[in-house]
Amino acid sequence: MVWIFGLLALGAPSARADEVATEVRFLRGLIEDFDLPHVAERALRRAEARFPDRRAEFTEVRARILLRRGRAEEAQALIQDLPPGSPLAADLKIAVGDRLFSTGQFEAALVQFREALTLLGPDAARDEARRESYLGASFRIAQVQRMEGDLAEAASTLESLVEATRGTNIERGVLGELIEVYVELARRASARERAGYVRKAEGLSFRLQAVRDVWFGRGVVAFAQLQALDGNLDRAARLIRDQWGALTTIDERLREQPAARSISPIPAARMILGQAHEARGRELAGRTDQVAEARQAMERAASQFYTVYLDFPDSAQATEARASARRVEAFYERQFGRRLSPSPDPRRPPPRDVYREADLLFVRRRWEQAAERYLELLATVGENPETPIAIARLGIALDRLGQSWVAQALEAHLAERYAGTEAGGQGLLEMARHYLERGDEDRMTRTYRLYLEAFPRHSLAAQVSFSLAAALLQDNRPDEARELFRVVADRYPDSEFGLRAVREVGLLDFREGDYTEAALRLKEFVDQSPAGLERASAQFYLAESRLLQREFREAIEAYGQVRTWLTDEAARYVAGEEEAPRARELLALTLLKTGQAYARMTDPPREVPAFRARAIELFEQVVEDFRDVPAAPRALAAQGAVLLDMGEPDRGFAVFDRLARDFPESPEGRTSRFALVRTALDLGLMDRAREAFESMLRDEAAFTTEDLILIGQAFTQADMFEEASRAYQTASRRLNPDEFTGDPEAWSDGTRTRAGLYQVLQVRLGESLVRQEKHEEAIQALRGMLERFPRSGLVFEARFLLATALRDSGEFADARRELGEIQRLIQGTGGRQAEALRARIEMALLHAAQGRLREALGEIVIIAVSANPRDEQTRPLVRRALLQGIEIGMNIPNYREVEDLATQFLEQFGNDPEARRIGEVRTEARLRAAGGG
Repeated sequence: MVWIFGLLALGAPSARADEVATEVRFLRGLIEDFDLPHVAERALRRAEARFPDRRAEFTEVRARILLRRGRAEEAQALIQDLPPGSPLAADLKIAVGDRLFSTGQFEAALVQFREALTLLGPDAARDEARRESYLGASFRIAQVQRMEGDLAEAASTLESLVEATRGTNIERGVLGELIEVYVELARRASARERAGYVRKAEGLSFRLQAVRDVWFGRGVVAFAQLQALDGNLDRAARLIRDQWGALTTIDERLREQPAARSISPIPAARMILGQAHEARGRELAGRTDQVAEARQAMERAASQFYTVYLDFPDSAQATEARASARRVEAFYERQFGRRLSPSPDPRRPPPRDVYREADLLFVRRRWEQAAERYLELLATVGENPETPIAIARLGIALDRLGQSWVAQALEAHLAERYAGTEAGGQGLLEMARHYLERGDEDRMTRTYRLYLEAFPRHSLAAQVSFSLAAALLQDNRPDEARELFRVVADRYPDSEFGLRAVREVGLLDFREGDYTEAALRLKEFVDQSPAGLERASAQFYLAESRLLQREFREAIEAYGQVRTWLTDEAARYVAGEEEAPRARELLALTLLKTGQAYARMTDPPREVPAFRARAIELFEQVVEDFRDVPAAPRALAAQGAVLLDMGEPDRGFAVFDRLARDFPESPEGRTSRFALVRTALDLGLMDRAREAFESMLRDEAAFTTEDLILIGQAFTQADMFEEASRAYQTASRRLNPDEFTGDPEAWSDGTRTRAGLYQVLQVRLGESLVRQEKHEEAIQALRGMLERFPRSGLVFEARFLLATALRDSGEFADARRELGEIQRLIQGTGGRQAEALRARIEMALLHAAQGRLREALGEIVIIAVSANPRDEQTRPLVRRALLQGIEIGMNIPNYREVEDLATQFLEQFGNDPEARRIGEVRTEARLRAAGGG
């Protein structure tokens, strides 16, 4: 990812087709490979500004961004501008159809889905690239057919999809839909035809119940519906009750994904329970001795129906549930002389019957008609509990119509007129969610903040504040997130979110390196929170804060508390099977970190061997007891490092060999030989480093290109240039540089990133070859890179190395031309003082190599007089120039210049390691100059 952004700065391309195509592929990678539509949109604006005459070629990118951000209608408007045959066009049609379907516009949705199939073509079912889109569009057509009441056609469409979807992610969805169609057909069929539909539905329901996923509930409910069709209503209700725990678990999971909650099994399950209670109540109502039981059964029936149409108003059962509830109410009043109605639920939003017509237009996204109806009703109905929600929806409709200033005025009105009320807060939240859906993050954030100011005690204020802070954190705005988390902690200390906010602030402090403040916040959370995995995790980071402050004993004590909780008190801290793996990983990591704390303790010195022994013991415990946890290979790597640090290289290297053998698939196992090379170099064990490197090359595929680059750099730092060049050459070959020579139109996604790596590698390779005096190979590598990438961001480094290689190989004319090209590039870019100074130094060295020592010294003197030694960027170059000038002056000889240059060096670099030697040279030059030498 870093490479991708780095490549944005490689030159300033002109508006040519190949470069535009490259930009398009880069932008698509940001959207599809990295899921960064916001970053892609900013990059797209820059690309369009650079290529104003080629904006049409970026249409597909803009459509993909809009689609990824949920703005399907806007994306659809771009379909006509897409290139012919673009596969995105069909995906856009499906996305728009989904939106129309969800708002009840079934006919319009059907048009979109059928047009998508047309765009995909007749062979889409057999084409892997188009198959998923084809199946999705066909499935949606079946859903529309069912909603339109054409059950036979829906069944036919779904039956053709059952086998076609096997093994895809929509297979069980097709089965669930087909079962429900069969059940509906069975209800409408004659007694003779019903048996066939029931038999088919039963078979499919067993298939759904075979796997306990979200579709399991559909299978259970379908089987219960079949029992009810056969007249076994009690048996159907008993089946629902037996599986109620699983059904509610599925519903809770779907609550986290509102778009998917339409497949919840709860509405259909409650309908069966309600029907069973109603049948029981009607049966008992005629018995004078069981009137109380009859009333209770009818009340339970009504309760089930009320819950369906109030809590699941968009479900397929909502209309039937309302009718069933009214039927039960009428029977109850007639039979028992009392009235039934839904009991108020403070968590449920107020009813919207007054605005029912306007709400229906709003849900169907008929913005203009909805706005007109809301305005009419608000003017005539007067104030009531539904008013704030109606005002909010009016604002959303007007914003959709382009009247955002009116929407903002309505937000302010809600905040002022209904401040502190539950419904007013709900209205502002609905507007904020609208901005989120549209991708307008600034207005969303502003509306949430307005909500928090006007409704600080709203029932959802703590949750909204916490969620907004979490969103800011996810959007890489940690300062704003911290501020809001602190507000939550201070304003809602008694809520669950207040205490969680304390923990988040502590973790933010930890991530930003303020370990003292992090420890205080995390301790506050630990002291107040109940037993559980969150508390243990916070205690772990508290221990980490101590460790990172080198408070090793305190860290060990804090880690010990985590170990106690997760072992001795595990029953209180691990709630259920789902948390067990997380707790196990945390316990293993705690043991690993405790070992690291012991490994770093140095006081008192006499106990250091005991500390190291304890560390090795803990690392070994992790390996033995937690082999299936990621901490195990990390513990083995840490154990090897401690042994090497203790001066036991044989034992240490044996541990690294064991790591590669026992955990070959782990990151540490795959890179153990990499670690061996780096560690051996750090310890000065050059032969051992070479052996490990040879082992790496024998299993080259186990290492990434970046690993090989890092190894090459490590060898370069150790002056082992032969090994460095081999590492760079190996990495370069795997990048397949032949791909970089052709038309960039043919590059695949990712080639741009590999091209960036290749440029770095060739420069590093050229440097290592120059240091080995393999000048011909260096010249070949550097020229090859510059020919492929003449505007590379590394052009100066590459050309300087090339000039050096040419000079040292005696090709002085070519070296001079190369330095001239560098000076031309400097003039073209401007402001490159360091490169200009380096070019003068290299020109002086070229003069010296040709025996023109006086010209070389003249260049150095100019540098010494004109360069600013206090500039951090050019200071190392001034030092180098002075040292080179002193050496050249002694060889001419020109002792007066040597004395002046040496004096300048001592004044500017008096603390340099070379200062003493230069002082001696100055004395010698002064004596010789005085003696006329």
